[in-house]
Amino acid sequence: MKHFTTKSAAVMIIILMVGFLFTDVNAQYQIRTYDLNCNNNPGFDNARSIINSMEGGYAISGYTYAGGCGIGVFDWMFLKLQPSGLPLGARLYGTLADDKCNSILQTKIDSSYLMSGFMADGNNFLKKATFMNVDRSGGLKYARMIDDTVVSQYNQGCIDSAKKNAFAGWKDFYLGNTLKKMEKIIVTRYNISGIMDWGHTYITMNANSVAKSYDEAQSVCFQRTDNSYGVASRTNIFSKQSNVWDIMITRLNGSGGVLWNRTYAFNLPATHFYPNTEPRKIIPMDDGGFVVVGFTNKNVQSENDIIVLRVDAAGNLMWSGCYGNTNFIELGQSIVFDGNTLVLTGSIKRSVTTPDAFIMKIPVTGGAAIWTSIWDRGNNLAEGGYDIVLSNTSGIPGYAVTGDASYNAQDVFLWRTNPNGMITGSSCNDSLYVQYIANEHIVKDVPMKIRKLRDKEFYPAIQNPQVTNIVRCYQTDNYESGESDNNGTGQLQNNENIVKDYALGQNYPNPFNPTTKIMYDLPVSGIVDIKVYNSAGKEVMTLVSGMKSTGRHEVVFNGSSLTSGIYYYRITASGDGKEFTDVKKMMLIK
Repeated sequence: MKHFTTKSAAVMIIILMVGFLFTDVNAQYQIRTYDLNCNNNPGFDNARSIINSMEGGYAISGYTYAGGCGIGVFDWMFLKLQPSGLPLGARLYGTLADDKCNSILQTKIDSSYLMSGFMADGNNFLKKATFMNVDRSGGLKYARMIDDTVVSQYNQGCIDSAKKNAFAGWKDFYLGNTLKKMEKIIVTRYNISGIMDWGHTYITMNANSVAKSYDEAQSVCFQRTDNSYGVASRTNIFSKQSNVWDIMITRLNGSGGVLWNRTYAFNLPATHFYPNTEPRKIIPMDDGGFVVVGFTNKNVQSENDIIVLRVDAAGNLMWSGCYGNTNFIELGQSIVFDGNTLVLTGSIKRSVTTPDAFIMKIPVTGGAAIWTSIWDRGNNLAEGGYDIVLSNTSGIPGYAVTGDASYNAQDVFLWRTNPNGMITGSSCNDSLYVQYIANEHIVKDVPMKIRKLRDKEFYPAIQNPQVTNIVRCYQTDNYESGESDNNGTGQLQNNENIVKDYALGQNYPNPFNPTTKIMYDLPVSGIVDIKVYNSAGKEVMTLVSGMKSTGRHEVVFNGSSLTSGIYYYRITASGDGKEFTDVKKMMLIK
């Protein structure tokens, strides 16, 4: 799909005044996508982490290929948003090689941001676990990189109650003179000045010998009940197969010492294939334990289901469950604790369709999902959720999810929902039943030994991309002001001053029989075409074709000559050098 791009709309103010606090009373339930681009060349953008910023909106990190102004193959991305979802600006950081950011945090000490992932070391061009501290405008304060002769990376970070910053990931490890390369967990902790308190490689052991396993930390969290850290890793210590993993949880004390380290393999018949199970996010619980979300192919080898497991403070399994349907591929990527429930996000691919981002709420005690909401665009675009936060921006409760969607090449998105995971009155949402299956695990202790890590200063390059954003979906309540003209197809009256962006509204009512209304916004006058297609992609009706003036418009679709079923309506608008295209789904029931 194309969306409008103009120099005046795309050029963003990147340098924000330090200490500037912004507010926006227009926060709402919606989906927006963001294209980080240069000279109107679309970027290939990947969001991996989102937080509620202390300034009142959101901060998103990830990585992007921004042709024309990018630094290297992929660069770290820092995107700052107002509560409404409008962008405040973005920055890129990186080297001439491949650099990827996986996590973002914000410290209460000075409201600066901490980003972690990996960048290329200029001395040997190997990727190294790296974190950066940037101020609220995205200006670099300092960066630190693991100082070693092997590859390493961070996957996530957390902040503890003493405002220390911990980062977890993995590094290559060579066993003696055999040059047997493995990967082992790394965790580091820093103060706000960028001084390392401690940094360790955690080496899994078989009795007194080093285990020839790959162990990669995917997530870390801080447990306030005893000032410890929980680390979720994937390991093949028991599968002994490449790319066949079990979940491993490690509890560390405040000095980085191992309190316990346990794996959670499925208890299955010997004739069953060895399942691949990977964690993606670990969060602390009020009882001192942890919850982990990820995915597994335990039930069908060629598919994946979401897995959620909860352990107590000693690492004993409390419950574990799979969420998924046959012929679906479900991936769990992130999770938050919300009262008596857990809310998670990821992607769901149904049969041969492209994946959809989803939000799912489950009981904190385990069991069947309370509800599942998916971003269902009714087309072949792919979306995947990677991180979720509880959000109460401007007093509006709900959830905020980020990830990437296949607009342009690939864009970042913000999916802001109500407490039920929905955008009311919108076809961007669809509910879905997801089957629940309880799991049994064999819990095993795995000993570890520790080696120290070193770090060094690092100075990445910085670039300022443009940010183009577009509203993909929002509550139809936003359309309910104004009156249409007599023929039902013209401009809504007295609303030119509130139309600032192109938008295609969801038809109402939906489902309908036989008529429904469709509204659309034009920020400039131009040529507009709105066509209706059946589920096979065949055009069945033209609703609008010709010049339309600036403002909010309404058109009536009469499906009396059509059979019941799913239909799609598509708008193409152009004017003043801008272009806009969008598609929505509707259902005719007779």
